[in-house]
Amino acid sequence: MVVFNYLDSDNILNRGAAANDNTGDTLRTAALKINVNFETVDSALGLMQTQITTNDSDIASLQSQITGNDSDITSLQSQITANDSDITSLQSQITSNDNDITSLQSQISANDSDILNLVVDSNGIGAGAVTSAKLDTNLTLGDVTVTGIATPSLNTNTTWDTSAKQTCSVTASGSTTVTLTNTSGLSVGTPLTLIVADASGASLTLAGPTFKNKDGTAPVLNGTSGETMIVSMVVIASNTIAVASVIVS
Repeated sequence: MVVFNYLDSDNILNRGAAANDNTGDTLRTAALKINVNFETVDSALGLMQTQITTNDSDIASLQSQITGNDSDITSLQSQITANDSDITSLQSQITSNDNDITSLQSQISANDSDILNLVVDSNGIGAGAVTSAKLDTNLTLGDVTVTGIATPSLNTNTTWDTSAKQTCSVTASGSTTVTLTNTSGLSVGTPLTLIVADASGASLTLAGPTFKNKDGTAPVLNGTSGETMIVSMVVIASNTIAVASVIVS
């Protein structure tokens, strides 16, 4: 920017010390200085006009830039509004997912409770508190060991209620008869196991339902102390049981 501060000191008019004392500039010299001064002023005004034109152009450029910035700001504000809407939608989805997860966790807890409270009835189904177990006191599944499982409950009498217990263990004494009761309600495929500790001179007779023996021969004790007969039975029809046996010593 051009700043017009002063005229050349050589072109300042000399008026003399007093009127008509002939010490000042002559009329010609004074007129020349006046012309030079006007030329200087005119040149300065021209430079100022050029600077003003340049400034106008800069101002127009700045105004255009401001307009562009305003457009960019408006676009950013629109994008921010859209992002806010997206964030709100995501927050809503997250809340919905949280609710779904909570619901699933609740369902899993309920299922866990159902599994822990599962009871197996004579048909292998049911629900409630487990009243009897048919496993060892410890059960290992992979790296997990479940403890506290009740010892299998055995019938130890020669009268065997098969609807209550699937395993019977007795010690033979003389002529021993094991009577199976309540077999008519057992489902086909229900397994039963009889364990008989042999004794000197002992014999075994099975009574109750209809027995279908392997090879048509009923289980026979050797009458030898220290041996054990294991009789495996499977319900094959109503009140009818297939029988096979083995003796171990």
